[in-house]
Parts: sequence; C-alpha cells; structure tokens
Amino acid sequence: MEEIEFTEEEMLFLFNMGLSASDFFNAQWMTKVQRDTYGKSIGKLFMVGSRCKRGWHRLRARSGHCIQCNTDKIAFIKRHYEYGRVYIAGSLETELLKIGCTASFDVRDRRLSDETYAGATDWEILFWVTGPKQGVIETRTHRLLDYYRTYRRYHDGKSSHVAQEAFSCPYSVAKDAMLEAIDGEDAYYTNEFYVDNSEYEFD
Repeated sequence: MEEIEFTEEEMLFLFNMGLSASDFFNAQWMTKVQRDTYGKSIGKLFMVGSRCKRGWHRLRARSGHCIQCNTDKIAFIKRHYEYGRVYIAGSLETELLKIGCTASFDVRDRRLSDETYAGATDWEILFWVTGPKQGVIETRTHRLLDYYRTYRRYHDGKSSHVAQEAFSCPYSVAKDAMLEAIDGEDAYYTNEFYVDNSEYEFD
C-alpha cells in the first residue's frame, strides 16, 4: 500500500479527533466503487481523497464526506461499526417493538421507560445479537421491517420527540428480520431473555 504523507495540520486534526494515520487508506486516485470495495476489504473507514470544495481538505469518510468540515461524522461512523449489542425491546402498553443498539441493557430499558419512548413506560429487552458493526446490523434490521415502522410523538419530561425506531409487528417477525440481518456475518451470537415471548406477538 502506498504510504500517505500527512500535513502538520492533518496530523493535528487526527490527534484532536482521536484518530491515527493507520485509520486511513490512500484513495486519491480511486473511483467511488474502487475506494468503497478496497476500504471494506482492509477494514478501514477513513481515507485520504480528493480535496473538498468547501475547505480544500483531503480527509474523508469512506462514503466520501469530508470529516474535517463535518467532524460529527467521525463519532457516528465509529459507533456504526463498533462492537456492541443490537436489541429488540417490547412494550405491552403500546403493542410496539423497538430495534436499537446499546452497551448496557440495565441502563437502556430503564431509560426507554423513563423517557416514555413512543409513549410507553413498560419497555423490556426481549432479544439481542452481539458482535461487530452494531450500527450496520441495526440499519439492516430497520430496512427489513420498514413496512411495519410507526412514528409516535412522545415527551421525555424535557422536550417533545418523534420515535423513529418503533415497529408495529409480531415479535417473531422482528426476530427473524434481525437474524436475517446478521446472516453471513462472522462472530455474532444471540440471546433471548424469555423462553416464551408470545405476549409480544402483536397483530
């Protein structure tokens, strides 16, 4: 692989953002398809590419977005690909399921209920998968269940929000979608809190 020469400004940016030169690959002469394929093959999320129009920067996400102009992209991308748990939570009050990802179930289901997410106060974690690329698996599952997605306005005690990760479908449908989302992926394992989740087989 061709060695990348970073400017002092770029090295300072990497230091401030908690990144290193080894997080990047050189995509300056690659097409979009080439850089995407190559970046995935070596497991790198960031690249040195052509300069952006706004700030004349070279440091980009593999998607092509300038991470120097849009530093918030860095945390989002890291979270999307980090190791974690993707879960199905259920509410009997609202007959809804939620697909999300978290590092702590003890905190997560309590927070969902405290925030009255989608108008419910009885959220329970039912099923989860653990492995790399938690955000990728979450997004895949959402897409597979898009037909069942429902938007509910709720108030968390401070402000009003619209729930965007709530689904009105049987638990078994959501579980099958999540299993399909991890099909072909390595190093994933599954867990189920209850043997019988029939109460959550919503129509």
